Formats: sequence, C-alpha cells, structure tokens
Amino acid sequence: MSVCFFVLLLSASDIPHLIPPLIFVQVDTMIIQAIGLLDDLDKELNTYAMRVREWYGWHFPELAKIVQDNILYAKTVKLMGNRTNAANLDFSEVVLFY
Repeated sequence: MSVCFFVLLLSASDIPHLIPPLIFVQVDTMIIQAIGLLDDLDKELNTYAMRVREWYGWHFPELAKIVQDNILYAKTVKLMGNRTNAANLDFSEVVLFY
C-alpha cells in the first residue's frame, strides 16, 4: 500500500491520537515558561522605571507630574540631562517617536 492511501485513511480527528502526549506537555511547558519570563521582564522594567523616577526626582521633582509614561520619562531624562538644559532643548523628537 502506498503512503497516499494511508494519508487518506487518516482523518483530522485521528491525528491527535497518533501524536504522543509528551509533545503537548513540552509545548505547554514552553508556553508557561514564556509567560513567566514576560511577567518577570515586566516586573524588572517597572522596578527600573521606579528607580529612574525616584533618583531623577531628587534632581527635578516636577518632571514626574509633567511626564506620566515611564518610557517617555526615561527618554526625557536622557535627552535633558541637567535640569537647566530643559529650557533650551527641543523635546519634539521624544514625543515624535513615542
């Protein structure tokens, strides 16, 4: 008998029974680990954002009320550097890329 004949005999409902359950467990484990990794990354990024806000807040506390978003805040701090530079800078490139 040819391979084509066996392919025709198999229906879509029969295929999952032929795949060993271990493969599904491995895929599920990888998905669970990926979700856990994303959660860990989210926590770390929030921790770093809070540290940037806290540390730069000593230097320029009003900026936290002006800029609410963490990414935009970090870009603004990077561009501005010192508080005295705020009056002379063009912040359109920070806002434009956000």
